[in-house]
Amino acid sequence: FLHSTRKALTEAGVLEPRLEAEVMLTDVLKVPRHRLYTIQDQDLELCVEAILSQIVRKRLKREPLAYILGHREFYGIDLMVGPQVMVPRQETELLVERAMLICMELRGEGSFVTVDVGTGHGGIGINLALHLPWISIIATDVSPEALDIARLNIARFNVENRITLEQGNLLEGIEGPIDLIVGNLPYIPGNRIQNLQPEVRWEPRIALDG
Repeated sequence: FLHSTRKALTEAGVLEPRLEAEVMLTDVLKVPRHRLYTIQDQDLELCVEAILSQIVRKRLKREPLAYILGHREFYGIDLMVGPQVMVPRQETELLVERAMLICMELRGEGSFVTVDVGTGHGGIGINLALHLPWISIIATDVSPEALDIARLNIARFNVENRITLEQGNLLEGIEGPIDLIVGNLPYIPGNRIQNLQPEVRWEPRIALDG
C-alpha cells in the first residue's frame, strides 16, 4: 500500500506522497506512525483495503487529506476539520507561540482578555486556553458553519468555560477592554487563488480571499 500509494500520489502532483501514504495507513489502522515498519509484513484486511482505496481515490482528486480524514494535528492537538474551515497550517503555529509570549509579557494581576479573530476551527484560541489557564478568550468568526466546527473542538478539549464564541465580522459586537488581538485572517489576493495548489480550491474562499 505504501509503495503503490506513494507512486500514485507522486504522479498526481501531491507534494508529500510518502508522508501522506503513511498518514492514511496510520489513521485507518489506528497505530502510531513509528510502528508502521514493524508491522509491514502484515496483510491488510479486505475492509481496511476498501477504506484505504476510497481515501486514495478522493486524494487523487486533490481533496485535502485533512478533509477526507476529518481531522488534522495543529500545535500538538488533533482538531476536527471539514470544508467549512481552512486546513490548519504548520506556519500558523508560529502565531500561537508569539501570542503566548505576548500574553506572558503583558500578564498583570487582573483579568486578561484575548480575542481570536476569524477563529475558523478554533485551534489558535484552544491552544492559548490550554497553555495559559489564566486568560479568557473571545473567538469570533463571520461564518456560522466555521463556528459550529470551533464549538465541537472547544468541547473536545473541555475549554468551554474559557472560550466564548461570537458570530460577527472582525471585532463587531465585542465590548469591554481587550488585552490582545490575534488572528490568521484572509490574506491571499483574490486573483491569485486560481493559481494555487488544487487543494486550496477545496477550502472556503471566505477564509482565503483577502
